[in-house]
Amino acid sequence: MPLLDQSLVDSVIKRALRSGADFVELFVERKHNQSISVEESKVQRVSSGHDLGAGLRIIHKGTISYVYTEDLSEDGLLKTADLAAQVGRRGGGRFAFGELAGTPHAPQRIEVPPETVGAEAKIELLLEADQAAREVSGAIKQVAVGYGQSAQEVLVATSEGVRHADTRTRVRLMIHAVAERNGEIQTAMEAPGMQRGFEFFDDTSAAEYARAAAERATALLEAAPSPAGPMAVVVGNEFGGVLFHEACGHGLEADFVGKGSTVFVGKIGQAVASPIVTAIDDGTLPSRWGTLAVDDEGVPTRRNVLIQDGVLVSYMYDRLRAGQQNHPVTGNGRRQSYQHLPIPRMTNTFILPDRSRAYRPAGARRDYRRQRPAGAAQDRHDRQRLEARPRDLRQGGPGRSGLGRATDNSDFRTHRRRHRRGRGRRDAPVNPIGDRVLERCRQLGAEDAELYISRGTEFTVRIYKGEIESLISAESRGVGLRTFLEHRVGFSYTSDTEPEALDGLVEEALLNGRYNHADEANVLPATEPADPVAGLASPSLGQIDPQRKIDFALDMERRATSLDPRVRRVSDAVYSDGSGQVEIYNSRGLRASFERTVAYGVLETIAEQDSEMQSGFAFTHGRDMEELDLAAVVQEAVENAAGLLGAKPVPTARVPVVLHPHAAAMILGVLASSFSAEAVIKRRSLLAGKIGERVAADIVTITDDALLPQGLASRPFDGEGVPSRRNELIVNGVLQSYLHNTYTAMRTNSRSTGSAVRSYKNVPEVGVSNLVLKPGALSREALLSRVDNGLHVSQLTGLNTVNPVSGEFSLGLTGHWIENGRLTKPVKELTVAGNVIALLRSVAAVANDLRFMFAGGFCGSPTVLIEELPVGGL
Repeated sequence: MPLLDQSLVDSVIKRALRSGADFVELFVERKHNQSISVEESKVQRVSSGHDLGAGLRIIHKGTISYVYTEDLSEDGLLKTADLAAQVGRRGGGRFAFGELAGTPHAPQRIEVPPETVGAEAKIELLLEADQAAREVSGAIKQVAVGYGQSAQEVLVATSEGVRHADTRTRVRLMIHAVAERNGEIQTAMEAPGMQRGFEFFDDTSAAEYARAAAERATALLEAAPSPAGPMAVVVGNEFGGVLFHEACGHGLEADFVGKGSTVFVGKIGQAVASPIVTAIDDGTLPSRWGTLAVDDEGVPTRRNVLIQDGVLVSYMYDRLRAGQQNHPVTGNGRRQSYQHLPIPRMTNTFILPDRSRAYRPAGARRDYRRQRPAGAAQDRHDRQRLEARPRDLRQGGPGRSGLGRATDNSDFRTHRRRHRRGRGRRDAPVNPIGDRVLERCRQLGAEDAELYISRGTEFTVRIYKGEIESLISAESRGVGLRTFLEHRVGFSYTSDTEPEALDGLVEEALLNGRYNHADEANVLPATEPADPVAGLASPSLGQIDPQRKIDFALDMERRATSLDPRVRRVSDAVYSDGSGQVEIYNSRGLRASFERTVAYGVLETIAEQDSEMQSGFAFTHGRDMEELDLAAVVQEAVENAAGLLGAKPVPTARVPVVLHPHAAAMILGVLASSFSAEAVIKRRSLLAGKIGERVAADIVTITDDALLPQGLASRPFDGEGVPSRRNELIVNGVLQSYLHNTYTAMRTNSRSTGSAVRSYKNVPEVGVSNLVLKPGALSREALLSRVDNGLHVSQLTGLNTVNPVSGEFSLGLTGHWIENGRLTKPVKELTVAGNVIALLRSVAAVANDLRFMFAGGFCGSPTVLIEELPVGGL
């Protein structure tokens, strides 16, 4: 069945062209996902979902506008075309598109479509892997095995006459092993995946991968600390690929190149690597994860040589950047989904083997130790959404709580329809979908059911070099359903709210529930009234003229480049806002909803001096535009970039370390998952079994407070409708409690702490809301005065390498040296290794300058003084 009739595609494009657009592109996506997880040697979850939507890109006099929708009816799409045309008339700029070239490749041949294979066969495969891992050693205490599949159909159609469709079927196996001996905990993971059908497992042994993970976790129990100092390093082929992907691959993507925010700018034809290094990005490799017949702009993928014998020869381009930089397209235009504009990103990126051996293209092999996905499953740095990135936020005064999508709803969007409700929100539902779905669940035999609905809109404008780079205005929606039958939970989600799709949602959830193991802890929470939280939504946000929002972003860039002559460029100047609504209905009478609004400005600057470049970031937020501080965000972004110019390494030393609030908040975010009772139950928490023990210095108090007035993750109730509350986790250095949802509370004979977090695509899990390290009484200056010779850390790198189970870390540091209580010379290329618990126990002072950022939750911390750490340098 085609995604859209050709006549409707033509009608939408013609409708958009009537506005005078220079270019129109329609991207349509239909995707079905299934995931299965086995933990504690039991089937924990079988879930599935459907995504269906379209994005419309219009270029009008150089301005790029983008609108997306889940309504694929003729009326819905034509209204979307009208909205896109209206949005696109604002402003003007440069526009050039790279010419299409090449012939689309044949879609990947799928021998056994995974949707034709019953869940029983997939579960059997996972249980075999679970057993294989546990048989490796008695030290293996926990094994988690997961299976995932996706079947994606896309259609790309443009006003140039481009019409391309592609199908992409992927399967992945995920194995996580935890080994423990004498209090020492180590973990290891394997995650093979390819663009194939279920035939992938004909030559991929899940049991062998499981044994490999268990063997590595067990071997790490014998690991000793590495000595410091210069030495030869052998980088394994797996980690070598990750290292190249992260350190080099993203720097070769043309959007970063065009903005001058990569070290590879202007180095085409120059040596950037050893002469034995040749790096490739190839979207044509058979069966590999990133392989595409056409990219997400309809451009045929190809094999691109990026570095040849150590010399940089090419970047990776989408059509827009290819046109702007006068370069042929490379087939690297990618989207996260229909909700996103295409940007240049990697497909399958790798380094060629030594030329003394014949080159063999990557493909399926029976040697499980060599078979690895050549590309990332999801590009973690697509930078399409602010909320996906760590951000430094200044604590505001009264009324200055803000930022959009909070941690309890990662798909949070905005919704301008107001539904005011009273205390407890137990009146009749505002959405007829709730009653319809719950009644359908009852008819099909569900004992209980819960429906979670998320809806909203978004406005985002991005500025570059004094012109609008892109403008997004869109609506989104989604529905997630949990069913309960004989203590088995079924789950499914959809973005399609047509009656037929909703009926299918119920049937699929009940079917999935048949395979999940029965657990008496699988219950709905008791229905309790939840008091509203004041100030979550600003009624005036939707009344602001869009031109004022555009002007705000333009002013950020203009002021930044005029404030300091060393800041010559701005890599990102963004204004974004929206409002959103969450609704929960269940069969026990719960009818609950709340709204939030947000507005924020983001500024990333680049300072240059001689041949050196440094970047700086700042962020301002509020519930509406009136609360944003334009002058402060510009000042901070400029100072952050210019202040690091001239940074150099310093000798290795053991010194006091001061963490800037955002650096401390990032470490707090790493700790966040360890407060989860779910992680404790699964032996994945470094705080497991430590209730009542001292885990930090006595001046350390950490709370999770979903009712915090300035908290961006504040909410009246959690993802299950349980009223929110303030939870004390560590008090005066002693661990007091964990965070619970209904399931973990039932498992441990506890009470839910209102800590269920979710989006409509996921079942409720345990997570933090506003996680805060309690400020002290010292000013930042008074804290710094305690340090005669030490390091102030403003930037951390490598946080994704922190082991959340053992707490071990090795991080890169950038900041300033402290002399006699004052920041002096900027420093870089420093490292520190240790353990998170040991770090908390070494906290010597906490300042009173609380600031917030997103880091595994909405985390707030003041400046923190660590008594002493071994800092590696020259």
